[in-house]
Order: sequence, then C-alpha cells, then structure tokens
Amino acid sequence: MWMKSARVLTIKPQPLTPKEEPNPSMTASPLTGGLSNFIETKRSWFPFRGQGLSVILLLFGFLLPLPFANACGVSYLGEDYRVAFLNPYVIGGEYSAFFYSSNWLNSYENDQKGSDRQRNCTDWAKYAGAGVSTNEVQAVVYAATYDELLNAIAEGADNQRFVGNSFFQFLIKKEKKAVLDYLLLAKEYEHFSALEVTDPWADRWSDDSEKTMTLAEKGKQAVRAKMEKRFKAEKDPFLRRRYAYQLLVMSRYAADAERFEQLYAEHFRGSDALADWATFHRAAIVEDTIEANYLLAQSFGRCPEKRIYCYQHFNKNTVDATLKLCKTDAERAWVIGLAALRNPGRALPQIEKIRSLDAMNPLLPLLLVREVNKLEDWLLTDELTGMGTANYPEDDTEEKWEWNEEQWKKFREDNKKRDRLYLGKIRDFAAGFASQKGGVAASSDLLNLLAGHLYLIDKQGVAAEKYLAAISPKADKRIAEQQITEQILLLLNGKKLDDAAVKEQLAGLLNRLKPMQQNSLTGKRDFAALQLLLSKEYQQQGDLLTAYFFHNHSFDIPSAASEGTAYYQLIGYLDWQAKEQDIDAILALMDKKGKTAFERYLTSAPLPSRNALLDLRGTISFRKNDLSAAVAAFGKVDKGFWEKKYEFNYYLDSDPFILATDSLHRGEFPATKTAFVQRMIDLENEAKANPAKAAENYWLLGTAWFNCSYFGKSWMMYCYGQSVGEVAVEDWYQTSYYFQPESEVDKKLYYQCQRAFEYLDKAKAATNDREMLAKVEYLKARHRSWSYELTPEEQAKLDEIEWDNRQAFFTKKEMSYFKDWASAYKSTSYYDEITATCPILVTYFGK
Repeated sequence: MWMKSARVLTIKPQPLTPKEEPNPSMTASPLTGGLSNFIETKRSWFPFRGQGLSVILLLFGFLLPLPFANACGVSYLGEDYRVAFLNPYVIGGEYSAFFYSSNWLNSYENDQKGSDRQRNCTDWAKYAGAGVSTNEVQAVVYAATYDELLNAIAEGADNQRFVGNSFFQFLIKKEKKAVLDYLLLAKEYEHFSALEVTDPWADRWSDDSEKTMTLAEKGKQAVRAKMEKRFKAEKDPFLRRRYAYQLLVMSRYAADAERFEQLYAEHFRGSDALADWATFHRAAIVEDTIEANYLLAQSFGRCPEKRIYCYQHFNKNTVDATLKLCKTDAERAWVIGLAALRNPGRALPQIEKIRSLDAMNPLLPLLLVREVNKLEDWLLTDELTGMGTANYPEDDTEEKWEWNEEQWKKFREDNKKRDRLYLGKIRDFAAGFASQKGGVAASSDLLNLLAGHLYLIDKQGVAAEKYLAAISPKADKRIAEQQITEQILLLLNGKKLDDAAVKEQLAGLLNRLKPMQQNSLTGKRDFAALQLLLSKEYQQQGDLLTAYFFHNHSFDIPSAASEGTAYYQLIGYLDWQAKEQDIDAILALMDKKGKTAFERYLTSAPLPSRNALLDLRGTISFRKNDLSAAVAAFGKVDKGFWEKKYEFNYYLDSDPFILATDSLHRGEFPATKTAFVQRMIDLENEAKANPAKAAENYWLLGTAWFNCSYFGKSWMMYCYGQSVGEVAVEDWYQTSYYFQPESEVDKKLYYQCQRAFEYLDKAKAATNDREMLAKVEYLKARHRSWSYELTPEEQAKLDEIEWDNRQAFFTKKEMSYFKDWASAYKSTSYYDEITATCPILVTYFGK
C-alpha cells in the first residue's frame, strides 16, 4: 500500500577540507638533472563530498528520484556544476593545478613548461660550450630513452635520432667519454626505475611481475655501486656534483638518511637548480616534520615541476612552528602562501600577510583569483543550478540544521550574508592596489579586472565600469578575453535587457565568447552557467520566452531544472510554469523568417520538435480543465506521434476511464491524446444533457482525473512523469522525470486529486444507486489510504516501534479508511468484485 507523500530533503554539502592523505607517489628515476616523475593517481571521489545534493526519502514504498541523477542514474560531482564566470587562466597556466576546484586539486599535472629541466639544460649547455642550445640538451637528456641513446651511440655521428644535435656531437667526442659515461649511468638507472612500474608484460601479482621487480632492484643497486665508484674518482667539478646529486636521490629512495645528509651538506648548500632539487628531496627524508614542512614550502616556490608533491605533503596545521625556521620574509611568504592554498575557506588574512612580507610573491595573483572563484561558487552555484554549493568550508553544518530543511536554508542564507561582506573585503583589497605602479606581483590590469568583476557579482554596474575601463588596451590577451564576459555582465547590470540594441550587442558578445571557451577544460561548463544567468535575468523581467531559449543553451552544466530524459530536458523549463501563449510565442519565433542576430542566437539552442511543444501546450490546457483548448492543440500534433515517439505508447497503455491499478479491466488507451480528451468533453456534455447518464459519466470523469493525478498513471497527461505501478524500487533511478508543481492549485489537483473528487461528488449527487455510490466512495477511501499524514500522537507511537515491526501499524492505519465503506457497501456486487480480486481483502476490510 502507498503511504503519505515523501518529503525531499536537501543534504548539506560536506566540508570542503579534504582528507589529509597525499596521492601515492611512485619512485622514479632521479636522472641527470633531478627528474623525479611522480606518478599522480587521482583520488577516487566520494559521491556526496562537495555536493549540495538533494536526495530521496523513501517512505514505505513511495518513491521520488534524485533530482541530480539523470535517467541513467548518473550523479554529478561539484566540479561538474560549479559556477565560475572569472576564468582563472587570466593569470596564465603556471599554477593551474591549484586553481579553485571542488576537487582536491584542479588538476594533477605539474608545471608543463619544464622550467625545472630548463634550468638544468641551461647549465649543461653552458658546460658543453658555444654552439650548444638548451633545446639540444633537452632532446638528449630528457626526451631520449636509455635504449634510444645506446642505439644512437652505436650508429655514431650518422645516427637518425640526433641529426644536427650539437650536444650529442659533444658527447661522442673521445675526450668527453667521462661525460657520456655519466649520462649513460643516469639513463640506466632511469631504465630500471621505470621497469618497476611500467612493465607492460607482467601482471602486477604474477610470478613474472615479481621477477621484474627483482630485476629492477638488482639493476638499481648495481648502477648505484658504479655511481659511488666513479664519484670518488671524478675530478671534474661539474660532473662530480652531478654524480653527488644522483647518489643523493638514490639514497633518498633507499632510505639511507646518513648518506643523504652527508652528500647534501658537502655539495648542495647553494641556490642553483641542483641545490633546489636536493632541498626538495631532503624534505622527504628528514625526520623533523616541522623542518620537512619548511623545506616543502621553499621547494614549492623553487621547483615548479614538484609543486603538487609539496602541496600534498605540506601540513597547514603546523604553520606557526614552520615560520620559526624561516630566515627571511620571502621564505615566510611561501609558507603562508602554501597554507593559504590549502585553506578551503576565507584566506584574505593570509593574503594580506603575504603582501606585507613579500608583495612580489608570485602566489598573490593565484590566491586572489582563487578567492573570487570561491565567492562565485558560494554565492552563485546554488542560485543558478539549484544543486547546492559545489563546496562549502563548514564542518559544523549538521549541528546547525539537524536534518531540517528550513534550518539548513536559514544556515545557507546567513552564510551568504557573510559571503557578501567578504566579497566587499576582497574587492576593496584588489581595488586598493589597482592604482599602484609596480611593487605588487599582481598587475594593475588584473587588480582592476578583479575589482570590476566583484562589483558586477555584487550587482554594482556603475562602480564596476570604472575599474574595467581602467584596464589597459594593451592588456594581456587572456585579460582581454575575460573582458568579453565582463561586458556581458555589465549589460545584465544595466537592466535594459528588453532594448533591441542591447539584445544585438549581447548576441555579438556571446558569439565572440563561445569559441574562446572551447579551449578550456571547464569552458563549456562556464559558458553554460552564463546562459543560466541570462535565463534567470530575463525570467525576472517577465520574459519567459527569452529565458527559455537561454536555458536550453545551458545543457553543458547540470542543473535541477534540466533533469530527466533528453526529451524532457527540452521542455522541462516550460513544464508547470509556461502558459499557452508562451508556447505559441516560442513556435512563432522558431518559424520566423528574417530573424535578428539575437533571435538567431536564441533559436540555435537545442529545441524540441513542434509536436512536443504542441503536446505540452495541450497538456497545459488539460491541467486547467480547458479541454476544448487541449483538443485544439493535440489536434495539430502529427498523426502517429504518440504511437511512435518517445515513451508515450509504452506508458499510455490502459483505459484512462478505468482505475489504473485495476488488473481485471485495464483495457487500452485511446489511439491519441486527442481522442481521450474528446471523450472527456463528450461525457461531460452528455451528463449535462441527460440526467440518466450523469452519475455514470461523472464517475468515469472522476476516475480519469484520478488516473491523471499522482496516484494514477499520470505519465504524459497531467505530469511528464510516472507515479504508481511500473518500476521496482531497485530501479528507481529510471524514473528521473519527476517535477513537482510550484503552485498550490496544481499541488491540490495533482496530489490531493481535487478535480477527481469534484467529479466524484457530482456523480454521488446525481444518483441513489448503491452500486454507483460504492464505486465513488471506494475511490475516495483508496486515495485517503494512500495519502494520509500521521498525527503527532501517531508519529510518537510509531517512533516507539521497531522498524521491522511497523507493518502492522501501517496496515491498521490503512484499514481505518475502508471501515465505513465496507460497512455501508458490503452487500453490493462491487464489494464482491473488489474482494474477489484478492480474497484476503475480506479480512482486511472486515477488521
């Protein structure tokens, strides 16, 4: 039996702070210039972390689908739907791994410029002498494998791998044999290190794999022994220091701390590339965790290709102790900067401290952009997508809202007030330094952009325009591209969206911005979020038509309003809020010749077919009981549409004038919706004209409206969603078409069967026939038994009953609604018919 309707609860987003677990790093070769390629394995996601998910409450078989699961049961991570209008790449991509994200890291790729390796290649090129370039060194030292290098050496000067490479020519000179021997040893060690983790032939748990691991370990030990021997004999300071570096890294991976410290003290107290890399490796081997934290912070600044490891292993909870080891303000700035990157909440105090210590610290632009993206998430994501903030850094939310939707709503509203105040502080910080000439790592163009952008988020267009106008015409290309988004936001702040000139300007800006967004990993999502914002702005101005088209441009970002199947997505925005004239206007614009640029942009969105829109128009009229208008709309739908398209034919499979759950008299659905509604019109007209048919016809109409309610097979008639009887609980994810009507009128019609009861009451008033009265009262009793709510006293009693023993409680509650009916109509043939379908009902009704 069906119980009272379930309530949809919004579950709080989990705290943003990730588990302090670094990604596993695989041991890799130290190679010539300290190349330690840590293989990053992305953390597996926890499905509820960082998501403002709404979830179902299953109460005794009553099922509502997840709003954020599509028809295939796919749920979304916060990064799928996070709103960001500021493209963080305005500061370049050097720190892209650390852009704000609802994931632990935005990406798991270190600096792609190879700046660490470039420093080493520059030293090698200088050592090799005139005519050798850093690119030629790169091709040999880093791009070539051990086997490729051996083959090239065997082929000599005529080899095809390094044609014209001056550095290779330098290596194969007889007098440079010591240099080549060093490089080959380093490459050999790299070969055995890679063999441990990349052997394509061995199953990781097989005997072959064990043999491979053993071979690799023996190979590394042999190479290390050769390295030690040559290091002691080497007189060339350049090569001797590189042998020392190789041995230092090998000592790290062998956990030989004593040898590591000896080499470090003797050879790597400087500040060149090798010394910086040695410091990075020292952070992994020192026992003092505070010293390790200090070394990680400094390595983060000096070793771009090792930043992710530094980020992962840095402990933000020991910052004060770490700062005591710093010798300069610049070092302190890196410690606080890395802590700020690990801060999921408001980091302005840390940003202000960094600026006071070292205004030229390159983390300042990154941290400012991160704060803006945080604010966009906190203030806009839920507002535009209806799916909750992607990530919010609160860890006491459960205590504050205690699983109560209203308390949770208040908690979020209070936080948004604090977020808006914080927005003003970040904006003032950026604006305060925008006019400075130098002395700050963030350029004046970037600071003006951030100040203007935040004014726009705060809906202060006039103030925003002042800062955006101050951006230089020669500003970086990425800032110039971001200006297009700012111009769109300015138009929205102007509140003249109905002006024809504004619309044309808006179309031009959108057409310029769209192709630019294709080059960014999150570009489609961010562009779609902008469409959601445009949709919202036009809807607030009462322009549902334009709002609809912009909404249909937004499908690259998940939202609560775009759930359901591909078919329903195209009409879902209109369902329950559009009027017949809105559908007419949409059809007219789709058919219009000579569209403006703005109209061409609107209608380039994914759109439903004319038949789908006409079906929706008829459904809207049907809900209002304007059956003549419904028939007129349905009558324009192409012949065969309901039989061949989508799921209509599959679900409209029983006679709508017979109770949908009646297994004995199911019958068939009429050929079309048009025929169904026309019969409803004919039944009502006949009832008014012929009193002898009134009771029967009104009962049929009441049954039909009941079938179109939540408690019948409402699919595609009143609601584009299934209610009872088709899908098992374990297949709940297949029913993601549910959309709750907003108005109280529609809720009464759909959930309380108000219109069905109106017709049933007419049937009751038109007859004294006990058989007909039995049918009418049975349908009413059935609805009450499905839709009751417990009194406070009943709920208290239920709470005292063990879960496994509650069935008797609900059975008794359900039976209570049939007692009067059974007592009054036990002698009717309809009673016999009902109980004949299930003999146990005799006992059920009788108690």
